[in-house]
Amino acid sequence: MKRAPLIVVLYDSITNSVFQSQVMLPLLKQRKEQPSQPIIILSFEKNNIDKDQLRKITSNLSIKIIIKKRSPLFCLWFAQKTLRNFLHMIPEYRLIARGPLAGYICLKAADKRCIKITIQARGLVAQEYRFTHQKSSFFIKMIHFIRFKKLQKLENYCFANTKTNLEIQAVSPAMKEYIVKNYKCSPEKITISTHDLPPKMQPALVAQWKKEIRDLLEIPEDAFVYCYNGSAKPWQCIDKAIAFFKEEMAKDENYFLLILTQDCEKIKNTIAQNLIPENKYVIVTVEHNDIYKYLSAANAGILFRDKHVINWVSRPTKLLEYQSVGLKIIHNDTVEYTQNRS
Repeated sequence: MKRAPLIVVLYDSITNSVFQSQVMLPLLKQRKEQPSQPIIILSFEKNNIDKDQLRKITSNLSIKIIIKKRSPLFCLWFAQKTLRNFLHMIPEYRLIARGPLAGYICLKAADKRCIKITIQARGLVAQEYRFTHQKSSFFIKMIHFIRFKKLQKLENYCFANTKTNLEIQAVSPAMKEYIVKNYKCSPEKITISTHDLPPKMQPALVAQWKKEIRDLLEIPEDAFVYCYNGSAKPWQCIDKAIAFFKEEMAKDENYFLLILTQDCEKIKNTIAQNLIPENKYVIVTVEHNDIYKYLSAANAGILFRDKHVINWVSRPTKLLEYQSVGLKIIHNDTVEYTQNRS
């Protein structure tokens, strides 16, 4: 008997850097375990995505991807109507919403034929909005504050919702604690997400990759390698990571820095400003399929964040990737998920 389709609703784009690891791979794993389960990704996109771009993002035909136009952030009525019209054609269905924006749309669009709604609490959209709009004039700050309150109201609608078929998936215990405390959500409704954790790589395979990649990148076999895996976006604190390595390099000439990033030129400038010698680092851009190979070349992974609630409750993808190949985590105690997991 054919199962009711699983419809995954996205509002943060299939072009998001974590789409492959946090959305597609877990769904492909589920597809393999339950071949009779139809899976559809419905993504609301701000920009047009052509067929070639879509084919590059995913070539797996067992999961159908439908692209719909994204409405402005504070006008979700159109997205609700679009989803409602789509669901009207399906006798029975399950919904997964990635984040509270998608969750709000799903809760508004779902009807009695919906078996279950799962909202994945990936981050705190209200607090993230407030954090990224701090520097502005008084008048603009007032506008941002109003929008912040609207996002809080939206999160409250999702997390305090009493629908019996609603489940909240939090990425960390700290996220669960925050939702329970601030949105009066019943703890019984919240589970901690584990389905999207990357597998632990076998030590023998990690050792094989370590030799292969160090030979490829001409990294000395006896070097202690720190790895920074991420972008040059301010919230990833690349400046703090480079400054940390500079201090470590002064202690021991055997230290080396491996940087895996898409922002090569920006990070090269930061490296130059810190006067890091060229023979002490290498910057590489790799496909996600090869990320674990290159991480295996390192001994420790660097993860610095600013002290803020949005970081404390998070579960950074980079942290999970470091852990997958057994790297020691170098952090600054700003992410709860690092506690007793380094």
